[in-house]
Amino acid sequence: MSAETQLSIPITLKWSKQVFSFTIQNGDTGRSFKEQVYQLTKVPIERQKLLLSSKSKKVSSIAWKKSLADDFVFVLVVDDNTAGSPSPLIVMLSGSAEAVAQAPTERTRFVEDMTEDERNEEEKAKDQAAWKTATGMIPALQFQPRFRDDGKQEVYKYNWHVTGLPQRSIEDLLKQQQGNSKTILENTETIITTANTTTLLGKVAMTLGMELRRAYVNDATVLNDGTLVTGLDDGHVQLWKHAELQHDVIPRGVATNEGGVDSVLAIVDRRGGSSYLYHHTKAPSFCTSARGAIQLWTKDGNEIGSFLSPMPGTSPVSLVQVPIFLPERSSSNHNHNHNHDHKKIVCLAASFRITARSNPHQFRLVPQDAEGQRRRALAEEQEAARQERLDQMSKSIQILYQSSGTTTTSTTNTTNQDDLPPPLQSHLLTVHDDPSAAPITCLASIISTLSDDGDDGTSGGSSFLVAGDAAGGLRMWKPRVREEDVFWTTRVDFVQEALFQLLPSDDQSSCCSIVCMEPLDGRRLAVSTTATTRVAGTMAGARLLNVPLTRAVYILQLQNNDDIIDMEVVRVLSGHPLDAVHCLCALPNGDLMTGGAKLDATLQLWKSSQLNRVSESLSSVQGEEGEEVQEEPSSFLQTKSFQSFTEVGYVFGLTVLHDHKAGSSGFAVAAARYNTIKIIL
Repeated sequence: MSAETQLSIPITLKWSKQVFSFTIQNGDTGRSFKEQVYQLTKVPIERQKLLLSSKSKKVSSIAWKKSLADDFVFVLVVDDNTAGSPSPLIVMLSGSAEAVAQAPTERTRFVEDMTEDERNEEEKAKDQAAWKTATGMIPALQFQPRFRDDGKQEVYKYNWHVTGLPQRSIEDLLKQQQGNSKTILENTETIITTANTTTLLGKVAMTLGMELRRAYVNDATVLNDGTLVTGLDDGHVQLWKHAELQHDVIPRGVATNEGGVDSVLAIVDRRGGSSYLYHHTKAPSFCTSARGAIQLWTKDGNEIGSFLSPMPGTSPVSLVQVPIFLPERSSSNHNHNHNHDHKKIVCLAASFRITARSNPHQFRLVPQDAEGQRRRALAEEQEAARQERLDQMSKSIQILYQSSGTTTTSTTNTTNQDDLPPPLQSHLLTVHDDPSAAPITCLASIISTLSDDGDDGTSGGSSFLVAGDAAGGLRMWKPRVREEDVFWTTRVDFVQEALFQLLPSDDQSSCCSIVCMEPLDGRRLAVSTTATTRVAGTMAGARLLNVPLTRAVYILQLQNNDDIIDMEVVRVLSGHPLDAVHCLCALPNGDLMTGGAKLDATLQLWKSSQLNRVSESLSSVQGEEGEEVQEEPSSFLQTKSFQSFTEVGYVFGLTVLHDHKAGSSGFAVAAARYNTIKIIL
């Protein structure tokens, strides 16, 4: 039997639902076969898996096992009996074809090829896209929206100074905070109902600061851009933003062993508008009081001014700002080319604490000679005069206000005067002529929305500076603004408008000492008191406000009847039975948070309905002889708060962190607890 070699071999290729027919030459390799398959199917050679069908294995002399190898040689041998066209080899193909790449319509641009403006626009577009799905923006607590996927599930350490919940968990708490639909609290005193209002959950979301740091946080405030500023008793001032310590500075002349920062205050206009005291590129954004001076700072933590206490041995405390109205200028004055806001001005005020008391042991040894006795008498006389001046300073208030065209009293020197903001004026408010005046313990300011077109030239409203003292006194000072054409000078004077005194009605041996105050909406003032020994009777010229308790929080309502300033007690809060309330915080939703002192160590939340005026209609009851007797409503005295936050405990100060996202009603509270700041949602 003779045999001959066929020159061409027919192939039937099956791939997916497609069938291809072609021929290969006898003697071709598996590699060349795969190249032909690629031309037909576009399946890359490395992805091809070619299997011979079982039918072809039986009728053909060509066969391979498993997938076709590159070095396989196609040789088909036929005999005389099978001469003619052989049956096609049936080959099965598996594998995916490569995608046909489309040419890019635009050339790829790398970050290095972009201009700074283009990069800023791209970052802005990413931020705007992330803002659409973000919940809230509390700058001290949250990252920018597109950086909030931290991949964490529980509390973790952000950095060396910050520990808190993951960013997504914080967003969930903000959603929960703003999603409260209705809450009802029933007790023996009242029924409190809130509907669709944002309220605190009492959850600690973040801790700022080092637990092992020996310095305590004395005070905290929030700048217009959301930066949280804290003052510590070792002299440090710290600025926090986006869960990170941005700046840690010490005021000039304040060493860590010379005392700390007593107060910090953001310089903002509470009625809206400019967030700075000056219209200047290097305007102060906040101020601090530390070791006998008031310091002015920019928002970046740069100290730009310092105002010393008028008397050594005293230090400013209880910083507040008093928004006041400037008088309208006449049309003739409008021609002056001055870049000045003629309708707003912010004034700073501070009381004093005594830092250098008399040493009771300095005059123990009695001199025996006449000269020694003379020097001794002179020293005692000088010390008595010094103590009298210190006592007068404890009843005084330092005022700082903006005044163009005058000389600043700042102790800070600089060679470039153009870099200085406009100067400040400083003067003292004193009550030396009132022998019944007591040392001032705290300050507050109330904005009145009443129209006041008086002889002081102001219009549209007014504000009051309120000074609380150790005898329960509340002195109300009203700013009087004058503007003179000479050097375009503004002068601010304060005139005492009213004096009130809180006195317990059933205790003649003690009086109410003012601990702290907080202004509320609607010309109301929250005043915390504690018991102290009554050393004198009624203050001269004071209107008495008889109160039932020496230690409580009183909600006072400011009234104006026939140009006479008046106040009345509308509610009494007594939810801290173990100690006095030493810090107050008004919340954006109208609620009030109170912090008890060390023996109490609780935070209490009071709903706005517990702070409002009690209905004037009094209930009628039958007396012993059948006559009608008017009885005071029981809800006047509130002894149970809406909610108690025991997780935080004893805190030194409270401040609100506002949500900066447009349309959002969320907020948080920063509580100074020993050496850290606890942020509560």
